[in-house]
Amino acid sequence: MRTSSFIFAVYRILRIVEKEAGLDGLDARAKALLLLIADGDFEGSALSVGDLTRNGEMGTAPTVYSALNALESEGWIERRQDVKDARTRRLCLTDRARKVFGRMSSQAARTLRGK
Repeated sequence: MRTSSFIFAVYRILRIVEKEAGLDGLDARAKALLLLIADGDFEGSALSVGDLTRNGEMGTAPTVYSALNALESEGWIERRQDVKDARTRRLCLTDRARKVFGRMSSQAARTLRGK
């Protein structure tokens, strides 16, 4: 399989899984935030809200808070109290979100194997 065909095949599969899971209803900022949160969650180092607003790359604090509130109300993320600092909230995926990311990963792996 040519590289470009392969990339588009993976992209199509991920878009199908996104749509089935309801991720296609999220705007680009919410998806980007969700991916950052997922990366931290899977690495075992959950991000804080401050981590996402500190450098301004994801937008202004009110914009980020609004997107996080939407992700939380739609059941994609949850905020948990930091064990070391009770004032800090850590952002974690919900079980639903973990299942969706697991399906996306499985679909991509099958595509990589050519099945």
